[in-house]
This record gives sequence, structure tokens and C-alpha cells, in this order.
Amino acid sequence: MPEYLAPGVFVEETSFRAKSIEGVGTSTAAFVGLTSRGPRAGQPGDPVPTLLPSSVEFERIYGGVDDLRISDKPATNYLAHAARAFFNNGGGRLYVARVLAAGNKAAEMAELARDKTRAFITSPEVRQDAAAVGSAIKNAGNAAVASVDDAAITASVTQALAKDGELNASRIEVQTRGGVVHLAGQAPSAAAKARAGKLAGAVQDVSAVDNALDVRAL
Repeated sequence: MPEYLAPGVFVEETSFRAKSIEGVGTSTAAFVGLTSRGPRAGQPGDPVPTLLPSSVEFERIYGGVDDLRISDKPATNYLAHAARAFFNNGGGRLYVARVLAAGNKAAEMAELARDKTRAFITSPEVRQDAAAVGSAIKNAGNAAVASVDDAAITASVTQALAKDGELNASRIEVQTRGGVVHLAGQAPSAAAKARAGKLAGAVQDVSAVDNALDVRAL
């Protein structure tokens, strides 16, 4: 709005078009980020952002442009580079708010957890437990195979006894454990009992026969 210092008639032209974006001062800015040292900001009770007039003052409080160390790994000090460029290009007032790397602590905790997990997995106790589990699985597998083999032997012995005309297979109970056949029940004669034992012993994979048949005339 123009200021008129003398009385008179003045003509003022007013444009109804949208105003273009007007330039604003860039001598004052605020940066937020990681620095190598300095007061922290961003949490309740933390100091307010620091107002700095020069790059010398920035480096005195927040350190130089050397790389940061995050989780023992180098990281570019972007805020320090930006502050130096700001002052080199005519900036006059800079507010800086230093924040801590939230991911830094998380990375440290993750690394610690990983190390502890590795140490736990490679510990002698866990190796012994793993070996015991492996042995148990192997034994269970062997037991399952043996159970299948015993069932097959029992079926073969029962079939062999049923083919004998004198033996009554329905009166003979056949059980097999670990290849050992146990015969229980009745046989019509001592010869029939002995023959039952031989028939059972002739079956493949039979390691021994426990012939407990009672001799009774049928």
C-alpha cells in the first residue's frame, strides 16, 4: 500500500490477477539431524535449538564434517556439511536441533541379540541336546521300521502255521518283537509243537523262537 505524504488526487492501478510468489529472506534457517556431539533436542526437558551465527560456532558446539560413527560403521555427517554450505552461501542465522540416532540403539540391541543367539546355538549344551534329539529321531525311525518288520514276520508265521493240517492256527497266538517270535496257545501233540517251532523259525528275518505252546489233545 503506497504512502501519500501530500494532499492531492492520486491514481492507483490495482491488478485483479493472482499475485506471484514473493521472495522471502533466506538468512535464517533451522536444521535437524545427527551430529558428532552437542546438546540434544527433541525430547521433553531438552534444551531449545541453538542459534548459531557462523560455521565456526557450529563446529565449536557440534563438531566438524568428519563422518559419524553409527553402530561402529561410518556415516556421512550430512548436517555438518549442510551447515557449512549454508554459511558459505550467505546464511546468517542457523538454528540447530541435534537428535540421537534412534536406529543406533536398535541396531546395537539387534547385534547383541544376534551374538547371544549365535553363542547359544553353538554352546556345548545345545549341541548335546541337538545330538540327543537327532539320536531320538533316529531311534524312533528304527523302532518304526522294526515294528513294521515284526508285523510282517507275525503275518508270515501265522500263514505258515495255517498251512499245517494238524496245527489249528486259530488256537495259536503269535507275537513278534525285534525278530523274536513268541508262540502261545495249544498244540495237539509234542511233534506238532516242535513242528510249529520249526515253521516259525523258517520264516525270513526270524532271529529266535520262544515256543510256549501247551500240548493238549484237541
